[in-house]
Amino acid sequence: MVLYASTAYSREVSREFSTFFPYKKVSVMKKNQIFFLIAAFASFVLSVSLWFLGDTETAKLQGIFVGLWVPSILALGGYFNG
Repeated sequence: MVLYASTAYSREVSREFSTFFPYKKVSVMKKNQIFFLIAAFASFVLSVSLWFLGDTETAKLQGIFVGLWVPSILALGGYFNG
């Protein structure tokens, strides 16, 4: 979905001024893009919490494992949205 917004005036500007101030494209995020960003952020938060709040030996390995999900989730989101 693409919305158009003027830099100086709103849509009520007459046609003679609209040629001087062209509309710029403003892209709006889709719901599935927001879903992937939320999932990647949740994975990051879970990874950091596992790293710092768990046992010393297993928590660091689990934190690294969950931390590797972040680029995977973002790549999967890029695949489905691209």
